[in-house]
Amino acid sequence: MNLPPLDARLRLIVSMVRRGRAAADVGTDHGKLIAHLVGTGRCPGGCATDIRPGPLSKARELVDALGLQDRVQVLLCDGLADVADHMAEDIVIAGMGGDTIVHIMESWPYSKGEDKHFLLQAMTKPEVLRSWLWQNGFEIREERCASQSGHFYSVMSVFYSGVVKQPAEVERYLGAIEDFSDPDAWAYGRKLLYQFEQKVAGMELAGQDASHWKELMEQINARMTPKEV
Repeated sequence: MNLPPLDARLRLIVSMVRRGRAAADVGTDHGKLIAHLVGTGRCPGGCATDIRPGPLSKARELVDALGLQDRVQVLLCDGLADVADHMAEDIVIAGMGGDTIVHIMESWPYSKGEDKHFLLQAMTKPEVLRSWLWQNGFEIREERCASQSGHFYSVMSVFYSGVVKQPAEVERYLGAIEDFSDPDAWAYGRKLLYQFEQKVAGMELAGQDASHWKELMEQINARMTPKEV
């Protein structure tokens, strides 16, 4: 099967999807992710959704060209709106803002099913997404990073546990990323620090108190610093 290539971000997501589970690719765009999951046999079947007819037609063309139409449903809908409970166990929501991902998960009546595994990758506001997850009983069991063309991404592996957590602010920004010896995780942390450095510089130039952000930067640095053995 002549599958299209995946970038580093999508390869990471594929590696985190559980084998043998039906998958949903939300906001599928070109359909490459669901094609790999089903075409390689990692997932027996699944669905791909998008709210935009144009990209969805490209995904449908790819699914048809690969002969996967009997195993992949292509759905024009907002998020998971047309995805029934039985249609997906591993749900990928990637390449959109954290607040949009929150809306999709809030709107789906099956998000808190014990068999549901979410792979979440927020292009913006990941701290908003992490806060919502913890405050609504979801557990981020793992978070891994990838880099592509100078951009840095984190992918969260999420299950519903029912346990509500009030995260410290540093956790909102670094989530469940633990291994900063990984170059991609280190780069993700450095990107955060750079953003905060810019914020602090702007506040100080305007005569504002930036002590809160300086303290947060110290906490991030401490998390990223290797511990003495």
